Amino acid sequence: MEYYRKNNDVEKNMLFVYCKVPTIIIIIAIIFCLITFVTVISLGEGFLIALIASSFIFLSYFLFFYIPFLIITKGTYVVVTNKAIKGQIKKLFQKSSFTYKLDAITNIRIGSSFGVKQLVLEITQGNGGLPREFVISYIKDADYVHYKLASILKSIKNDKDVIAKIQADKIKVEAKKAEAFEKIAEKFSTPKAVVKEKSVQKRNIDYIDELKKLKELLDSGIITKDEFELKKKKILE
Repeated sequence: MEYYRKNNDVEKNMLFVYCKVPTIIIIIAIIFCLITFVTVISLGEGFLIALIASSFIFLSYFLFFYIPFLIITKGTYVVVTNKAIKGQIKKLFQKSSFTYKLDAITNIRIGSSFGVKQLVLEITQGNGGLPREFVISYIKDADYVHYKLASILKSIKNDKDVIAKIQADKIKVEAKKAEAFEKIAEKFSTPKAVVKEKSVQKRNIDYIDELKKLKELLDSGIITKDEFELKKKKILE
């Protein structure tokens, strides 16, 4: 069963996470343009032809690579509140929203894919409570976002921690009660057993004395055998 914070405070924004086109995309575009320019010049086509060719390469790269990344990063946003982390992940032809309670985040770290930093969240919300990774790419200032989010998670007291502490305190109290009860039982059980044993012994002695006296009465002829058996039965009861 999953437990989450029962936070009755008004939800407020604590961190805005911005996305940007990875710098590597711009660097690759510049490299392609320079390679094209140098190649055309080396072929003796002249400066103007080289400039036109490199400009064409840059324009093509811009249209087919930079623009898609720009659409993705502009459509992706993340907001961290005092209760949850939520936002929208944009892809080229689709988008999806997400909301995860802060208590569902068990770990956060910085990942990297082809030199692009990513924010990786390990969460337990949904998926039967089993941990899984949720990745947010193209984060601007990823290291700062990681530090800030970690600080927010650390500063907010989880109800899970409170519940665990309450349960631990209850166990300690019950253990102390059980220990005290055992001491009391140990203190009083031995005398009671001794008293009971003495009482049984005294009662057995009384039975024997009464039976002896009853036998003497029978032997002296004061009572009949039937009377002896009747009184004997009463004594033994």
